[in-house]
Amino acid sequence: EMEPKRTVEDSLVEKLLFSDEKLLRECRIDRYQASGKGGQKRNRVLSAVRLTLAGGELVATSSEWREGGRNRKEALHRLRIQMALRVAERGDPSLFPEEWPPFRPQVSSGHEEFPFHVAKALALFLFHQGRLAESAEGLETTSSALVRFFRKENHLWMRVQKERETRGMVPLL
Repeated sequence: EMEPKRTVEDSLVEKLLFSDEKLLRECRIDRYQASGKGGQKRNRVLSAVRLTLAGGELVATSSEWREGGRNRKEALHRLRIQMALRVAERGDPSLFPEEWPPFRPQVSSGHEEFPFHVAKALALFLFHQGRLAESAEGLETTSSALVRFFRKENHLWMRVQKERETRGMVPLL
């Protein structure tokens, strides 16, 4: 009996559970000088960070902070959100393992659990073909709470609106 073919998404689902240290080991880390405003210290240090996940498909950067460590942590969080968005594109809620945290729409976008919630919410939304009420019910929340959650992350919000537009539905407000 053959093993089912593993996809990039399958491996991303697993990697989302990795510790920061383990996920960083899966990345190429580039440090560079960020351009732009920031005064005397900005351009003198290689504090900006670019993370490229093995395979090169997902890249996240951060240069907002003067400390490289803080930029690395922020880039890692952005990478996890990109991974979550990619996983969710399959529109398959059955992808998500039991050990993932239950959906909580009130979680802030900077919270470590936020990428898990992004993946679950978008996957269910796509599974339900952009229908908000069914998606909210599947996540055991309200439609208004789900809309507020979608608005927390720009790429997520744009993807949700694109799905509704593609299906000839009214955009969410």
